Amino acid sequence: MARKSNEQSLGDVIQDMLKAYRLEGKMQELDVREAWKKAMGEGVASHTKDIRLRGKTLIIYMDSGVMKEEFSYGKSRIIEIINEAMGREIIDKVEIF
Repeated sequence: MARKSNEQSLGDVIQDMLKAYRLEGKMQELDVREAWKKAMGEGVASHTKDIRLRGKTLIIYMDSGVMKEEFSYGKSRIIEIINEAMGREIIDKVEIF
């Protein structure tokens, strides 16, 4: 009688655990925060109070009215930059507060 193999890659096991404990979204949010810092630079990151990911919507809280205004005109570019940095389509909408 042949034995069934229970072998899985470590990455698959981690993904299964993240799904089981419903942590996938939080991990993805952390990845997006890192991508934001790298893609936008320290200057912008220093004026970013918080970043949230709700579904496919990136919510950005900034402490500069000028930057809020500037970024509100470049939402489509923000989507492109973050999705490119993540290597897949993570967001399709941006809200700035």
